[in-house]
Order: sequence, then structure tokens, then C-alpha cells
Amino acid sequence: MSISLLAAAAGLVIALAGTIALAIRCARMPRTDLIAWTCAMFGLAVALAAQTEGFAAGFSQTTFRAVQLGAQVIATLGLSLGLAEVAARGLPMRFAARLAVSALGVVSTVILATDPLGSAAFSKTFPAASAYYQPISNSLLIYVLAPFTAIVALIARRRADVARRVRSAAHPARCRASARRRGRGWLGRPPLVGR
Repeated sequence: MSISLLAAAAGLVIALAGTIALAIRCARMPRTDLIAWTCAMFGLAVALAAQTEGFAAGFSQTTFRAVQLGAQVIATLGLSLGLAEVAARGLPMRFAARLAVSALGVVSTVILATDPLGSAAFSKTFPAASAYYQPISNSLLIYVLAPFTAIVALIARRRADVARRVRSAAHPARCRASARRRGRGWLGRPPLVGR
């Protein structure tokens, strides 16, 4: 039994537990971000199940495509959509994110699912996408899906930083201190001087 097989099996158990936990939470309180993250965890669980099977019995075209579609398409776009739903400031931004994720999802799924694979033989070692996919499919993974996920994560982080600053500025003691620094009293009135 190899370390790769044990790691994939442990990851599969954790991904299934996460998928179940998110599905239960989503059933109790359905929100778009929870649905997207549940789909992302499901895609990760599918990819890890395919990896576990591949490390145990050897990879094939089916397990290779399941790993690539689950981890590279479903999980990354689900994560991106969930982050965009949380970070978006209004309905137009959420709509734009949904539109971009849908377009990328359809195009990348069709390309990665129907692209003819290279003639290299599969084995029990993890197959590199660059060895089996054609240049267009490989470029789609490298230059489109990965940067899209990174950009959405950066936007979400920036949005979280702004929200953190707003919450800290709303603290009453800080508001009083900043009002004093501007030459105002406790409640924003000018201080009583000369009485």
C-alpha cells in the first residue's frame, strides 16, 4: 500500500464528511454560496475517489477524466462561485460572477470531457495533465481556470478587509476617540470651552 493511496483515501473520507456536512447545512438554510461550496466539495470527493481507485488498481481514461473534471473544473468553479456570492456587493456583481462561472464551466467541461487523450499508457502513478491532454486543454487548465479562481479569491479577500475595517470603525470607543481627535465632544458636538 503506497503513501499516495493512503493520502487519497484519507482525503476522500474528509471530502465526503465535508460534503455531507455542507449538504445538511444547505438543507437547513439554503443559500447560493452554500450550494456552490457543496458542489465544490462533491467535485473534490469525486476526484479523490477516482484517485483512490487509480492508485489502487491503476489509472484509466475514466479515472483520469474524473480527477480532472472533479478537481479542476467542478471544485474550482464551485469555490469561485461561492466566494463571489459572499464577496459581491450587489446583485449585478453576483449576476456577472454567475454568468462567468457558468460560461467557464460549460466550455471547460465540454473541452476536458471530449478532448482526445494522448497515446501514453496509464499506470498506478498519478498522470500529469500535460502528458495526456492536447495543448488547448492543458492551456485551459493553466491559463484560464487557475487565474479565474485566484482573482475571485483576491476580490473576496479585499472585500473581507473592507468589511473588517468598517466593523472596527463602528466600535463606539473608537468613534468617540476619533471624534475627540477632530475637535468634537463625546456626541459629536463641539466641546464646551470658556464656561
